[in-house]
Amino acid sequence: MKTRILFFLIAIAFSTNSFSQTADEHYANGCEKLSLKDYEGAIAEYNKAIDLNSNHVEAYFNRGGLKFNIKDYRGAIDDYSKVIQLKPAEAQSYKYRGQSKYRLKDYAGAQVDFIKAIELNERDSETYKSMGDLNYTLKEYGNAVTHYNKAIELDQADGGIYYNRGVAKYNMQNYAGAVADFNTSLEMNPVNAKAYNSRGAAKVKLEDYTGAVDDYSKAINLNPDFEDAYYSRGNARIKVADYTGAIEDFTTTIAFNQNDAMSFFYRGNAKHMMEEYKEAIKDYSEAIRLQSTMGDAFYFRALSRLNINQKEYACSDLKKAEELGYLAADEMMKKLCD
Repeated sequence: MKTRILFFLIAIAFSTNSFSQTADEHYANGCEKLSLKDYEGAIAEYNKAIDLNSNHVEAYFNRGGLKFNIKDYRGAIDDYSKVIQLKPAEAQSYKYRGQSKYRLKDYAGAQVDFIKAIELNERDSETYKSMGDLNYTLKEYGNAVTHYNKAIELDQADGGIYYNRGVAKYNMQNYAGAVADFNTSLEMNPVNAKAYNSRGAAKVKLEDYTGAVDDYSKAINLNPDFEDAYYSRGNARIKVADYTGAIEDFTTTIAFNQNDAMSFFYRGNAKHMMEEYKEAIKDYSEAIRLQSTMGDAFYFRALSRLNINQKEYACSDLKKAEELGYLAADEMMKKLCD
């Protein structure tokens, strides 16, 4: 789940008790450099401001945001903790410290900070979104939806929240609800390849395979290197009997990753359905080479071998599939093998 990147062009509204004009000048220089995206320069100026005034709240706050941006999350936590020490009623610092802890997988600490931020400011949609992201990470999907609902109530213009809620609903098997959220997210951001891909996955669950193929195709048009979309479209194409298209998609995923056993397996299935049994056998064999415990690959290779009168080899494959726990193989062996 993504957390909004923090850019601070100005400090939040703290009451400033100027300890030193020189410290304030360094702080102002830091803000200027920040506006020019000279982040290292900005940090250097905030450092100088803090050296001259160890209670310069705004400098700590802005430096914390910059440290977050450069993935120095521990440094960000230290700076936000200092702000909280100096201004304990400031909700923003709890929120951003919580986001930093989340990035470090300190989920318990993040939750404490988000709860405190909400206690101090119940009208900040980003905090509810962050809490939803945390719930999602912990697989607390119901709680995630609850927090995303609140975030949307406060900010209906953030398509990212609808997307995140859709993913949470998907994981709760509320596929229709997920599609509805992905629809809204895409209305707000029609070039979000991930949203098309996710909506395609929800449509597969609803057995709308044609709609899924369309969504995966849109995701690929937006991001031609979207490997998962090719893989998923390949499987959806098998469902609509577009075996040629499926073979093309799995050939693409194999080009991305030549060790992808599942792509060889499903390409084999598509070839089998086209009665290209020898080619299917090659793909099943490669899948087995890559993943020797794939019982279904042994089973379907047996079916292809039966179609070209390789009964002895087919029975050997069925025996191996049965040993690996593929239940259909046992019944097939009883019918065909001595």
